[in-house]
Formats: sequence, C-alpha cells, structure tokens
Amino acid sequence: MLLIQLIPFSPIPQFHRSIAPGVPFSPGPWLPRSLGPWLPSSLAPLDQDPLYPKGMTNLEYRLLTDSELAEGLGQLSGWAVEDGKLVKRFTFNNYKDGLVFSIAVGHVADRLDHHPDIEVGYAKVRIAVNTHAVGGLSPYDLELARRIDALLP
Repeated sequence: MLLIQLIPFSPIPQFHRSIAPGVPFSPGPWLPRSLGPWLPSSLAPLDQDPLYPKGMTNLEYRLLTDSELAEGLGQLSGWAVEDGKLVKRFTFNNYKDGLVFSIAVGHVADRLDHHPDIEVGYAKVRIAVNTHAVGGLSPYDLELARRIDALLP
C-alpha cells in the first residue's frame, strides 16, 4: 500500500523547472510531499540519477529499424506497439496510486525531454509514446519505456 501526504491544494499549479544543473527542482504546492519510491531519483542531479545512463549521448531522433525495435521490445516487459505507438497498461490498487505514478512518469519524461500520452483511470494508467519528429518510434521511446519500468519495484 502506498501512503502519501498531500500538500494543501493550490487552484493554480506553480510549475518550477531547474534553471541549471545542480539547481534544485521546486515542485510547487500541487505535488505530494512523498511520491513513494519514484520521485527521489527522478529529481537527482543528472550525474547522480540512476535513470540517466552514461550512454545518453547514443540517443538520437531517428526511426528505429524493425530489428532494433524487436530487440528493444525484447528487453522490456509488457510493452507493445499499437497504432504506431509504444504502449503499456499499468494497474494499481486504487486511483491515488495510479495518479501518483503518472506524476512520477511526468518527472522522468521531463528529465528526458520526451513526453508520453498518459491516461489515468480508476486503478489504471495507460502510457503511450512515439516520436512525432520522426513519424514513428525512435531510441528515445525505448529509453523512456525503460525508465518508466524502472519506477516500479
């Protein structure tokens, strides 16, 4: 069971981004104080972030070949290609857990600067990602899927 403590609600979210490496991220009053196991690593400085691999320079915006996509899917659990997007459905015990997970996904995606479609329902979250700039799936999509999987135990 995931327990979180919410900061009092503010009707207008205040989104703050880090202005430079090493400058702390200030999540604003809308974010839960604790996102369980998800938030701490996604907000760590990049050189200390386990979700930010040293090989990031190998990522590029280009279409994956069929063999690259097959190899990448083989390394991921539960992801599939649907309508040209890489898709996975997650289930949770309740709505709040799914919502908190989707916020954590948003932080991880923002760190990669690659943003998925996130659908939140009662006790379920659907993530779909593709790279619009290349008109299909790119290495960034596989990397984001890997990072999203790393959020859960």
